[in-house]
Formats: sequence, C-alpha cells, structure tokens
Amino acid sequence: MNYELANRLVWISYYGSFFIWIVLLIILVWNIFKRSKANIIRTLKYIINSSVMLISWAFILDLAMVVRPPIQTTKAESISKLQSLIKNHQLDDLLFSLLVVSILFVINLLFYFFAEKRSNKKDLIILTSISILILSFSIWLTGVFAYHGLMQELTRHFG
Repeated sequence: MNYELANRLVWISYYGSFFIWIVLLIILVWNIFKRSKANIIRTLKYIINSSVMLISWAFILDLAMVVRPPIQTTKAESISKLQSLIKNHQLDDLLFSLLVVSILFVINLLFYFFAEKRSNKKDLIILTSISILILSFSIWLTGVFAYHGLMQELTRHFG
C-alpha cells in the first residue's frame, strides 16, 4: 500500500464517521418526535458504540503528531528503529482497544438486560464485531500511514 492510498483511506474513514454520526442524530431526533422509547434507547446505544470512531481517530492523530523519524547512523538502522516505534504504538493501541471493546460490551450488556428488556440480542455480537473491525482497521492504517509518511522524511535525510 502506498502513501496516497493510505491517505485516501484516512479521509474516507473521516467522512464516513461524520456521515454515520449525522444519520444517527437524524434517527434519534426522528424517534424523539415519534416518541418511540425503544428506538430512542437503541439509537443511543449505537451512538455510544460509535465512540470507537473517535478512538480510532485518536490513534491516527497520535502517530500523525510524530513528524521526525528516529535518525540513526545508517538508513537501515533508522528504518528498523522506525518500525519498532510504530509497532510499539500499535501494541499500545491494541491494548487500549481491548479495554474499550470490553467496556462497550459491558455497556451493551447493561442496555440488553435493563434498558431493552432482553430484545435485540444480536446487537451484542454485531456491535462488538464492528467495534473490533473499526479499531483493528484503524490500528493497521495508522501504522501504514505513519510508516510511509516518516519514510519520506528518512529518504530526505539520507538522500
């Protein structure tokens, strides 16, 4: 994957996130006017679960703030150090993602047992799976994006 494709995927996910939030807010407002309590609760659950998109953006911005790659004596050593830096960030992001998915699963269970009165059982699996996919994709995309961006700096440095 090249830098342009990674950059395009970042922007697609950015606009996709806003589109999803706008749709969820429209659905929420519509259900408030219809006074459909069950649909309001379900939409609120989806909005809470959409927080993974904010977290994925935090992952991308975390490595996007790194503008200088680690410079070593040779280009090969610098590339190795860069890959190590990215892997460490990705491991930290993965551990944080596991914590977030666990917390969201507990929140979904609370919605399932108390707010929704044991309806929409498939939402537990679907929302957890989507959260895992979004966070996994963002961790991978963050690494690719940072690697290609910082490799440009290494290439400029070593000429």
